[in-house]
Amino acid sequence: MDSPGLTAGAFRGTAEGPVPFGLRIGEILVARCGVAPEAIERALVKQREEGGLLGEVLTHLKLCDEDQLALALALQSEMGYLRDLPRAEDIPIELIEKLPINFARQRLVLPIGRDAAKRVMVAIADPTAVDVIDAVAVLLAEPVEPVVASSVKIIDHINKTYTRLRGTHELEASGKKGDSEEPEEDYQAEELVDMLDANDEQPIIRWVNSLMFQAARDRASDIHIEPGEKEIIVRYRIDGALREAKRAPRKFQNNIVARVKIMSGLNIAEKRLPQDGRIRRKMAGKDVDMRVATAPTAGGERITIRLLDRSSVLLGLPDIGFATDQLQIIRSVIARPHGIMLVTGPTGS
Repeated sequence: MDSPGLTAGAFRGTAEGPVPFGLRIGEILVARCGVAPEAIERALVKQREEGGLLGEVLTHLKLCDEDQLALALALQSEMGYLRDLPRAEDIPIELIEKLPINFARQRLVLPIGRDAAKRVMVAIADPTAVDVIDAVAVLLAEPVEPVVASSVKIIDHINKTYTRLRGTHELEASGKKGDSEEPEEDYQAEELVDMLDANDEQPIIRWVNSLMFQAARDRASDIHIEPGEKEIIVRYRIDGALREAKRAPRKFQNNIVARVKIMSGLNIAEKRLPQDGRIRRKMAGKDVDMRVATAPTAGGERITIRLLDRSSVLLGLPDIGFATDQLQIIRSVIARPHGIMLVTGPTGS
C-alpha cells in the first residue's frame, strides 16, 4: 500500500533552491534556517570547551530546534527534507516488519511509505550515514530514497509504528494455535529492559507490553482490565475519565491475568483473594512504576494498574502558578500545627 502524498519532489529543499557547495552547517543555519549568528558564536565557544558536534551543541543549548537542524543537514547534503512525517497509521506495516526495532532506534531511521516511482521513502536523522541507508535497502530488498527528518520526530514515529505493529492481530494469531496453557507458578524477576526493545515471541506477552506502553504514551493514570461476558475490556483513565482502549476474546483472560501477575510478582494460583504487587519497566526510555491490584469478581479476576512516571518533574509550590496572595494563604495553612488541607481533582492533574 502506498502512502498518500509521498513524492520525491515534495521533499526537496526549500523554495530558494540548493545552497552553495562547501557551506558549513553553521553558515547554512544562519543563511537559510533562521538561526541568529550570535547563537552560532555561542555554540562554537561551547563546542571548543567541551567538544561534540555543532548541531548537538545548538540543540542542547536550545539555540535552534530539531527541525532547523534537520533542514540544514538536508540542504548541506543535497538530500530531501521532510518536516512532518506521515501519520503512523498510514505507514505500511509490511515495511516496518522488515526492519528490526533495535536497528531503527539506534540508527534513527524509519521507512515511511513509497513514492510515485515505487521507491521506499526512508526518514533518517543523519544524511551522512550512507552505510545505514545501504543496510535499509538490503533489509527491505527494495530501492530506497532517503529524506532527512528530525531525530525527535523519527523516534516518536518509531515508538508509535512498532507499538501498532505489535498490537496487530496478535491475540487472534495465537488463537489459531489453540489455547495456550497457563504459565508455571514460579516467578522469576525480569531484567529492567525497555519494552520496545523486548523480543518476546509469545503473543500474550507482546499484547500486555503493548497495553502498558500505549497507556504510558497516552498519559493514562490507570489501566483497568475487566472481565466481560464475552470479552475482556481494557480501559484507560485519562484526565480523570475512563476511556475504552482495547478488547480481547474472553478465552485469553486467564493468560492475560497470569502474565500481569508474573510481571508484578503475585501468586498466579491464588484467584479467590485480592493481591497487590508492583511492576517497574522502561517504556520508550522512561522509568515507569506500576502498582497492581487484583480483585476476584463473579466473572473472573479484575486488575487495576496505577502508572507512576518516575521521570516526571515534581514542581514546587512557586512553580505551579498560584497568585501571590493565594500562595501566602497556602503557606500559612501548611505552617499550622493542626488541621487538614484537601487537594482534590483528577489523578495526575
